[in-house]
Amino acid sequence: MWWVEHGGRLDTIHESEDIKFELWKVVYGIWDYVKNSGKYSEAANLTLEWVGTIPGKRESRRFEGDFMLTQKDIVEQRDYYDAVSFGGWAMDLHPADGIYSKHNSCTQWHGKGVYSIPYRCYYSKNIDNLFLAGRIISASHVAFGSSRVMLTCAHGAQAVGEAAVICKEEGLLPRDIASKEKIGKLQLALNRNGQSIPRLLLEDKDDLAIRANIEASSTLAFTGFAAADDWQVLKFGLAQMVPLKANETYSFELEVDALEATNLELQLKSSSACSHFTPDVIIDKKEIDLQKGKQKITFTTIKTQAQDHYSFFCLMKNEKVKVRLRKSASRV
Repeated sequence: MWWVEHGGRLDTIHESEDIKFELWKVVYGIWDYVKNSGKYSEAANLTLEWVGTIPGKRESRRFEGDFMLTQKDIVEQRDYYDAVSFGGWAMDLHPADGIYSKHNSCTQWHGKGVYSIPYRCYYSKNIDNLFLAGRIISASHVAFGSSRVMLTCAHGAQAVGEAAVICKEEGLLPRDIASKEKIGKLQLALNRNGQSIPRLLLEDKDDLAIRANIEASSTLAFTGFAAADDWQVLKFGLAQMVPLKANETYSFELEVDALEATNLELQLKSSSACSHFTPDVIIDKKEIDLQKGKQKITFTTIKTQAQDHYSFFCLMKNEKVKVRLRKSASRV
């Protein structure tokens, strides 16, 4: 129950014990309700075995590096020369009053895609030999709401571990690697170990794939999937993600079954930037009149998109309409 939170208005360092005891009261109160309210029959034979003794802090001190990750870095997906990691979680903010708040337990503000994190967030700005990793990287409160999740923490720690190796091998301090002359070595080492860094182009002279010659013994021209006798009601909008070229028009055909005469809106949507896959721009749309029963409809676009990109063919919500699905692809 992650929402069992308390202490946002208190000093989470010096009043940690007070926070712990209040949280214990809350936890045992919740357990009493689960066992004795009569609303949870599945708890009849359950016991409470253990409750933690150390409060898990979401954040307390603010650590500062040569760079402070902020909300704008996440929203605008800003890239920096020293990118070594990335995140993609929403800016997940919790009310300071915790479980006693009148507000929702959290609000999640989603960016349009993944953002990179500079190496300069991963070492202290005033302690020469101190790396920062995990939840304590150099980030503002709002940016921390996204960067604190575990996989993002793990990516950053991987970068710190690799940087520590370089420091030891070359007699460097953490800040030394942040120079434009040194950062490439760290980025390349991370990439070779499988760490993806978004939108970073690296030249690896030892990459055998660059010199490789690839041949195929045969090819297969894909002609589409066979239709299934399976129809889905459009209780919510559906979309098919497809790779499309710039400055070209396309035609989409599908089968629908209208429960009564109605109309169905179709849209072609794409992304405002090549750096993400959020369908936030409507390229073209059309509203089609449907008669009752099964019928084939076609949506031929007139307007075109400005860039080669994955786009989205969208069927907007209409609970009076069913759309025909395809059979699952067979594997050979």
